[in-house]
Amino acid sequence: MSLCLSIYSYPPCYWHSNLRVASDLLVAPIAEQMNDPDGGEAFIHINAELIAVKAFSFFYEPVGNPLRLRYEDQLVLLFRAHLSHLHQLLIKKRMILVSGLIYSTLSDHTRIRHTLASDNLLVDYDLTVCTLVDAIVAVLSSPASDAATELLARHEAK
Repeated sequence: MSLCLSIYSYPPCYWHSNLRVASDLLVAPIAEQMNDPDGGEAFIHINAELIAVKAFSFFYEPVGNPLRLRYEDQLVLLFRAHLSHLHQLLIKKRMILVSGLIYSTLSDHTRIRHTLASDNLLVDYDLTVCTLVDAIVAVLSSPASDAATELLARHEAK
């Protein structure tokens, strides 16, 4: 679990009020998988390669889909609550960015930790996960740019 933010240190009602907590809920289980001695690193590398296909497709399906886990529905609803400032298409675009960011960052981290000395701060797992969550919060919380808003308006006018 990330030391940057332990989701268990907050009551569930707080999860809905904080994008950082939502982002940590998304990142923590994936990052923990990286440390699984039974193929965890391979899982991360493979997902990083498949990200164009995978890209958190569960965000695009309707809530209540019987093929989706209840946890996934809760995560989708949690993120939707924090992304109401964005157009639906931009939410999808940004979630694709987030999924690429997660898997690419963790894949790179697994390579780095095998090539640098263990006392090098770049190898620090908790700092990597914390920085990743910081980046996700920045990507998701920023408003749509004027250029993106204009492109969306042109697209919707067609």
